[in-house]
Amino acid sequence: KIAEVLNYLPRKAEGDWYNAAGQWFLSQEIENGVLVNEDVPDFVGQGNEKIEVLEKSLRMDYLKIRVDSERPVPVLIKMTAFPNWKAYQNGVPLKIYRASPHLMLVYGFGDIELRYEHLPVDLAGYLLSAAGAMLFALLCLGELRKKQAF
Repeated sequence: KIAEVLNYLPRKAEGDWYNAAGQWFLSQEIENGVLVNEDVPDFVGQGNEKIEVLEKSLRMDYLKIRVDSERPVPVLIKMTAFPNWKAYQNGVPLKIYRASPHLMLVYGFGDIELRYEHLPVDLAGYLLSAAGAMLFALLCLGELRKKQAF
């Protein structure tokens, strides 16, 4: 399953997130549920909620699920957490929490969308790459013209 409702309150990692997640992953605590990187709402699932995947892209940069619940519940999304991921419920942004080892946790119900969106730094990188490629092409063209002149 790509997503599941948690029927327990995830435990907040103490200290450095990366060290805590690594220690959790290698310990017996892995059997007691996931860690999170910060305080989370105290909602838990009842155990009878169902999740249905409504849509997903082939590239897995878009996912739409339906959480069968009448109130917000913690939904563990089993995809790698990254700052580009954004979550929405009926168009309203949802906070994404990091859950161990490096997954995503959202609190919601009904239709939830996750989108991998480009950040301003991504767009700047694309523009700089395009400018660099054009500069390289111009330099190569200039060198080619010099060789043809001889």
